Amino acid sequence: MWAENLFEKQGYSTAREAATVHPACTGLRNVATTAPYFHDGSAPTLQVAVRKMGLAQLNTTLTDEQVDAIVAYLGTLTGVYDGKPVGSRNEASPSHRRGGSAARIVSVGLA
Repeated sequence: MWAENLFEKQGYSTAREAATVHPACTGLRNVATTAPYFHDGSAPTLQVAVRKMGLAQLNTTLTDEQVDAIVAYLGTLTGVYDGKPVGSRNEASPSHRRGGSAARIVSVGLA
């Protein structure tokens, strides 16, 4: 599958081997609620961020179906606080308490 090629291109035989060499990474919990993305906020939506990272990390243009699948998966990582999804308008998520939405770096590498 196309995601496995990412690890092979970086010289690892498996995702597990890559994880042991580089165990720390930015967490993706609640990533769907923290737009804009990247250090400079240049990706206004998660879809745009996933497309850019697909090109940057995989050197390929992802199909709409691939982007939708990755964005759907990332959406499942949104937590619940006081019975409401994190980032809902009725709840002050940690990113809102810091004074604005958090700019995040999204990595498309899938294990």
